[in-house]
Amino acid sequence: GNHGETHCVSWMFDRKGVVVVKGSDVDEDALMMTVLEAGGEDMERIDDTFEITTGPSDLHKVKDALEAQGYKIERAEVRNIPQTTIDLDAEAGRKVIRLLDALDDQDDVQTVSANFNLSDDVMAELAEEIK
Repeated sequence: GNHGETHCVSWMFDRKGVVVVKGSDVDEDALMMTVLEAGGEDMERIDDTFEITTGPSDLHKVKDALEAQGYKIERAEVRNIPQTTIDLDAEAGRKVIRLLDALDDQDDVQTVSANFNLSDDVMAELAEEIK
């Protein structure tokens, strides 16, 4: 197939390196210093993990720096991160879920990056229908 059209939505995503550090007893300030010195961009605490974002080309540098400091790396990968998320209502949500299902059935579509956000209410409503 023609690969031209697959890039039509790529502008909606940023390619970012994501390193997930595990540990509830991590010194957040020390971790942040290591991240910034290694060229990382941002860090977010999620429960007992820290999600660190880097430029795609800095991923390995940051991961290596963290490992050298003895941090436990749970995951390190380059991801497409949506620049904007769109809140969908139930009707639109249904269409998107149908679309994603259809894409899932295509052998040549490996991963689907989605930039929509369904509220809990909408998800509950859709879950009812799927049963």
